[in-house]
Amino acid sequence: MTLKQFFIHLFEDIGNGIMYCCSMAQVEQALRIASFALSILISVIIIISRVIDWWKKAKADGKITKDEIDELGHIVGDGVKDIKEQVDSAQESQKGEK
Repeated sequence: MTLKQFFIHLFEDIGNGIMYCCSMAQVEQALRIASFALSILISVIIIISRVIDWWKKAKADGKITKDEIDELGHIVGDGVKDIKEQVDSAQESQKGEK
């Protein structure tokens, strides 16, 4: 093996190592995005479930009162607050990585 071939193989190995590291970073980022999307989706499903439960309970007597509407506002408000906290948390963790 000549010195030229040695350096060619060395640079190829270094290049492959860098490529594998970059691939791992991309996979980690993709998993982080998927996890974030899944957590938002679960929060939305929880809000929808709570609204459906509220609707069944509120319609049981045939009318919806002001108190029941206020309760719906709290249900939706709490759900939106939870989603906002998840988004803020994701933004903070992304800032911490930079």
